Amino acid sequence: MNELSLCRSCGGKASHYTKQGIIRDQYGEREGWITTCYCIYCGSKVRAYRDDPQEAERKAADWWNRGIYDAD
Repeated sequence: MNELSLCRSCGGKASHYTKQGIIRDQYGEREGWITTCYCIYCGSKVRAYRDDPQEAERKAADWWNRGIYDAD
């Protein structure tokens, strides 16, 4: 996985995890990989869903480092 930058919301340290799960998108439901990058201090996060675990990790890290966080 690419190195994660500090959180743009609070400056805190980021971490990540990847798990297998159900991906739901415009094509329906299927098994895939979900990577979540998150700030351990404020809880900001981004998730990426892909068929390949390395691709999910790469995409989530890319979005995190660009400051594209999920809205809750």
